[in-house]
Amino acid sequence: MKILVISPQPFFSLRGTPISTLRMLKVPLDEGAEIDIVTYPIGEDLTEWPNFKFYRCWGPTYIKTLPIGPSFSKLVLDFFLFWKALSMLRKKKYDIIHGMEEGAIMAYPFVKMFKTPLLYDMDSYIPGQMADHKFFKFPLFVKFAAFLDKKTIALSKAVTTVCHDLTLKVHEILPDKKVYQIEDTPMREKDIPLSKEEKESYLRQIKPNDEKVLLYTGNFTKYQGIDLLLQSISVLVKSNTNFSLLLVGGEEDQIINLKKDCSALGIADKVIFAGKQPKEKMNAFFKLGDVLVSPRSLGTNTPLKIYSYMESGLPIVATDRWTHQQALNKECAMLTEPTPEAYAKGLQKVIEDDTLAKQLGDKAIQEVNARFSNELFDKKTREMYAYMIDNEPIRN
Repeated sequence: MKILVISPQPFFSLRGTPISTLRMLKVPLDEGAEIDIVTYPIGEDLTEWPNFKFYRCWGPTYIKTLPIGPSFSKLVLDFFLFWKALSMLRKKKYDIIHGMEEGAIMAYPFVKMFKTPLLYDMDSYIPGQMADHKFFKFPLFVKFAAFLDKKTIALSKAVTTVCHDLTLKVHEILPDKKVYQIEDTPMREKDIPLSKEEKESYLRQIKPNDEKVLLYTGNFTKYQGIDLLLQSISVLVKSNTNFSLLLVGGEEDQIINLKKDCSALGIADKVIFAGKQPKEKMNAFFKLGDVLVSPRSLGTNTPLKIYSYMESGLPIVATDRWTHQQALNKECAMLTEPTPEAYAKGLQKVIEDDTLAKQLGDKAIQEVNARFSNELFDKKTREMYAYMIDNEPIRN
């Protein structure tokens, strides 16, 4: 099986979509499939599989990083990515084009030209992302994106989604479309422990008096709700000071701005920033925590970190929104209204009730093992690729 992956992301990097993509590609890679990936000139080449080849498009040298979501830099790189993918298809015959997000849209003419079946990997709903963006939210842009998205869904042989919300969107557009809903799984990487010096340093900051540690891991993009979290902490300290908040992730400029926010809220002494860390160290940070927090305030996709949160066995406090409800329920997590007062109340309940905390953590482990296991993920992925390479004709 020969697969061309069109990945309009900085692949590989520690972001949700590249992590999800790699997890899915591991299944055919481990079974000997030849996979070529065309991607941006930003990211890390992976050398674990000899049958996994990287081909990077050209890009202006001033584009060294990319924000999460739509951007003008992304549009520029997508132009060059299109031509790189076309050149690959002219040189080599593939069994499947695996298009990630707008990579599937740019593959639309390739399906017509080369009669190669398209797998649309929908990690997000592009028109929805544009509608939420400050520069791309103009109705004409959003309608055009929705038109292209609908045409691509119709032409694709199958669509794979990462959560029920995206499956519903596909079926709103085309009710009979073949969809493989393959939720993410807990990230299981080779663990790298914290050094003795690192561990002692963090413990001095987060547990000087044996406080409970609230732990957040992930990026600091606005939709994650970090502002809500900090406001909640400013409410919580009025009734309980036996805790500290450890934030793992974020860019340097974001951390600088959030430290200013903490000072303004009077909680600078309760919040510790660990900065960006390798994914292999996440389990080490989980071991420092007592309560995991996910205050996401925007969006509908299930956060990738939720599955690792669930597997950790630590209690989770999350906003009671559709983004979390697709994986969590009130038996396996403390779900609260997305307000500072409600979120602070949820945190306080879990901090002060060890029995409740253990019940939530134990139930989360049961839930993730039953619904989001690696075995189920691999089974669905094999079925999807088997469907993609059968002898059904490509629609014109």
